[in-house]
Amino acid sequence: MIFIELAIYLVYIYSLIYLFIHIKPTLLIMFIFLIYNFASTYYISVGCDSKLIQQDIIKLFIIFVYSLICTGFFYFVHETWKRYKKNILYRLFIFILPFAYFMNIKLCEKLWNCYDYHTIEKAYPIYFVVILINLCLSFFFVKK
Repeated sequence: MIFIELAIYLVYIYSLIYLFIHIKPTLLIMFIFLIYNFASTYYISVGCDSKLIQQDIIKLFIIFVYSLICTGFFYFVHETWKRYKKNILYRLFIFILPFAYFMNIKLCEKLWNCYDYHTIEKAYPIYFVVILINLCLSFFFVKK
């Protein structure tokens, strides 16, 4: 199961990175991405038993900060790709992002007191829909 989960995260994050490179992060697009991150992370957090995230204000704050960080990565990757794409450390950073995402998921499952594979079991439809949308956007709207 862990290899399937990791494979899904790899495709998911790399499809997002591809779009981050090719789609200009306007305020509207970044706001939509922020809302998507917030809503999907909130949905995923439901069902975890940590006392920390049972407090709504703390839960909302943690999810909002996480969503801001994800949106910041969108902007960062788009703005730095052309300049640093040949830099080995930058490419290593891009390569590691899906694995960092995977580690973040596993850490949050432990800290938030979720059951094993909670995230992938709860959110696999979200991942597949987003991957499908990303592929469609890549084929039909990204200029090569």
